[in-house]
Amino acid sequence: TRYEDDLQTFNYSDVNNPQDGSKNRGFDQWYINLLMLWHQNDPVSLKEIARNNYAYVYQKNRNPYIDHPEYVAMIWTSTLGTDENTAKKDTLKISQNPVRNGALTVSGDNMAKISSVKIISISGQVLQTISEPFKNSNKIILKSTAKGVYFLKTADQTLKFIVE
Repeated sequence: TRYEDDLQTFNYSDVNNPQDGSKNRGFDQWYINLLMLWHQNDPVSLKEIARNNYAYVYQKNRNPYIDHPEYVAMIWTSTLGTDENTAKKDTLKISQNPVRNGALTVSGDNMAKISSVKIISISGQVLQTISEPFKNSNKIILKSTAKGVYFLKTADQTLKFIVE
């Protein structure tokens, strides 16, 4: 989706051009953040789904960001990268999703062993870092979190949640 092999041939010398001139990332971080914000504020619509279906009839390919909006954060938010080959013994789950009361309720095994978690916005901004989050409770109190999509990140797992 990023045409990495062609990026270095693009003219990125213009100061207003959001491309960073590299082969693998392609865009300056401010531009990635802007696109992530647009993505968060403009969820996939029925019209976009219909257009994606119609284009497939002729092109035989689809826009993966329409079919899987969650790919945006997986691809463009480097802080959320995980090693897919690593087996996760202690899988966490968010018990009440979407979150409505400002408290994130988490369940799973060996939660007391988790040394810290991060609450990350869909644009990749770390909003909260909490040490020993499950020492006394399975709840995380969210601070200043507006409606939207967020991630709970531990050392070896990332969970998506929605705040309503």
